[in-house]
Amino acid sequence: MEIIAALGRLPDPTEFAATQAVVERFGSLKRPFAVIRRITDEDSWESIARRRREDMPVYTALARFRKRPALAQLPLTLQRDMKAFFGRLDYPSAVCGVANVSAGIGPVFGGGMSASTS
Repeated sequence: MEIIAALGRLPDPTEFAATQAVVERFGSLKRPFAVIRRITDEDSWESIARRRREDMPVYTALARFRKRPALAQLPLTLQRDMKAFFGRLDYPSAVCGVANVSAGIGPVFGGGMSASTS
């Protein structure tokens, strides 16, 4: 649970040392987390994910000071964060979406949220 709280999302199997044991016992990483969400306060988990998602504008702002690196050049954890929080959008669209949302001028993408036309 600590790794999920730190990441704000399910870890990639390479990010979680006990992946093999959890998968052997529960069949996947998703199953035990679904149970945990049902028996604990789901709002807490949503809050953790929201805080992590809000970290993305910091990266975006820093990227504006220099040429934005290719997604493949980012640390694996950040690559996975982009995918987890912004869905299957291409990297530039996700970065632009984060920048627009943080500025209050654009739609929110991915993560089960819908785009608006404001």
